[in-house]
This record gives sequence, C-alpha cells and structure tokens, in this order.
Amino acid sequence: MNGLKRAAVSCILTNGNHLLLLKRNKSPHIGKFLPVGGKIEPYETAQDAVIREVLEETGFVIDTPIYYGSLIESSPLDHYNWISFIFAHEIPMADPPYCDEGELVWVSAQDLDQLDIPPTDLPIYKAVLSKNIFAYEATFDASMDMTSLIKLA
Repeated sequence: MNGLKRAAVSCILTNGNHLLLLKRNKSPHIGKFLPVGGKIEPYETAQDAVIREVLEETGFVIDTPIYYGSLIESSPLDHYNWISFIFAHEIPMADPPYCDEGELVWVSAQDLDQLDIPPTDLPIYKAVLSKNIFAYEATFDASMDMTSLIKLA
C-alpha cells in the first residue's frame, strides 16, 4: 500500500465527565490509553463501523453515535497512515467488560493529561467533552514521533 491512507473509526465513550478508555495490549500504542475503535471494513459506513467496533470491544450496543471530527495521520511508514472518523456516545457507568485488545478502564476527564496517551488524543478529548467539532492533521517521523499537529477546523 506504500503510504496510502487507511480508514478507521474511534468512539469516545463517556459517562458525564468520565471516559471509558482502552489500555492497549497490542501494537501500535502498546500500554497507551485510547478510545475503542478500529478499521472500517470494505463497503461499511463509518457509522456502521463505529457501532460494530464498540460492540466487539465493549459489548455495549450503541445506535446513534455522534460524529465530532476527523484525524488525518501521515508518516513515512507504510503501516501508519490513517484517516480516522471520531465519534462519541454516552453510556451507562458499568464495570468495564473484558476486551481482548487490552484493559478497559474508566478515567476522569481531569486525569487525561496524566495518562500515557498518543499526542493527538488530548485535544480530541477536550473537543468532544466541550461538544466542539474538529479536524486535525498530524505528521509523524520514521520513529513515530509527532512532528506537527495542525487544527484544520
């Protein structure tokens, strides 16, 4: 694929001022806290993909995720070039279920800046919690260090 962008979805699951995040046990981002999500399958809409990913990773059934924005990630690495559609959905506060992608944990929004998260994610969480639409473009070097983050909208 030589640098072609792949399409993905993420869903920021909230309950008030808390987020249900995934502490990943798989590459990329092993050990980092992320929203649930994954690749969009062939012929699948972004909304259908996020509904499926939330069900697969958490067991929660959501029917009307809210679209908040996009994140475009570019790097010289063939496997790390993405266009991600970011959604959010309010869910009940419940014990996090088992997930084979990692450990699901409830996190207070005030603790987000103290967590090990990708450098693109804090502004996205802040936008979603403030109910602001956004578009970001991030560039990474060959070591996967972010070299720029531009707010497009």
